[in-house]
Amino acid sequence: NRQSSWTVQNPFRACLLLADGYLVLWEHESLDMFSAFNPLVKEVRSHSMLFHRITDTRVGDPARQLAAEISALLHEHAGANRRLAIDRIHLIRLRALEEVGIIVEEGEDLAEEARVIKGPDEIKAMKCAVHAGAQSIELMKRSVEPGKTENEVWAELHHANISRGGGWMETRLLNSGPRTNPWMQECGPRIIQNKDMLAFDTDMIGCYGMCVDISRTWFVGDGKPSDEQKRLHELALDHLNTNMELFKPGASFREITEKSQTPADEFLSQRYFCLAHGIGCCTESPTIKYKIDYEHSFYDGLIEPGMILCVEAYFGAVGGKEGVKLEDTILITENGYENLSAGVPFDERLGA
Repeated sequence: NRQSSWTVQNPFRACLLLADGYLVLWEHESLDMFSAFNPLVKEVRSHSMLFHRITDTRVGDPARQLAAEISALLHEHAGANRRLAIDRIHLIRLRALEEVGIIVEEGEDLAEEARVIKGPDEIKAMKCAVHAGAQSIELMKRSVEPGKTENEVWAELHHANISRGGGWMETRLLNSGPRTNPWMQECGPRIIQNKDMLAFDTDMIGCYGMCVDISRTWFVGDGKPSDEQKRLHELALDHLNTNMELFKPGASFREITEKSQTPADEFLSQRYFCLAHGIGCCTESPTIKYKIDYEHSFYDGLIEPGMILCVEAYFGAVGGKEGVKLEDTILITENGYENLSAGVPFDERLGA
């Protein structure tokens, strides 16, 4: 997980897993201290970074060198097989591999499918991350008060996550008052007002590199929530809980979609983009859609033990004053599911 947020933007590492299990890591300056603990890494090599600002127009030279090394490794470990599945690649590397006769095929699908079912260590890591995330959310909640900006509140979550061994935030989804509708606006300098609703989606990489993806909506300040605020929260919570009960081992994505509760017409056009999605090191497969989205984005599959999924709900009417975002993370077990985010309570003042 070394410098992951930087790595995804800058091409300075590469990893090759051969069919016989031999794994080579091309690391900056051959620094094996980042992987010496990992028995799966059999060899660490030096890899010239493919930055224009470092190599200028000679970026093709290290790309061709890397391609030659990969070609030799394929010959040694795979014989005549020249097929190589790659999940992500820059164009200069792709061209270099093709020049030496390597047949590049789609690897992202393979990687996604391999991550769908979590192993025992991944499940332990996720439970630790969610537990730490729950503590971070609680600290953020204590900081919420009228007069603070959305950015100030979000910074409390980021600070708490980092202090517990977490990494970074994939988004900044925290809004207050009228900025909770429509959803997907990121936090900014708006000053939170008394009797606002505040909604957030953590989307944070927590400890052990696992993504903590939990949403709650809170009532801020003194007084009582309005009837409309309570209605929105009650509808969203019922939606979340109703759909969550459909996630049992052996159920198909189609079955869940067909049996799921769909938001009423008032909220349909601003529904969340899915009713559930996988989670692990980030947002992962599968994505389970609403019935209305069958035609353009539906695919089928089966719910299996070891899957970790996030079940979603967003209720905000077009032109409405506010909206409610809720989300729980569940682990599919042999007999049903375990709600990993049960330690993050809903706001009782909103009718939870």
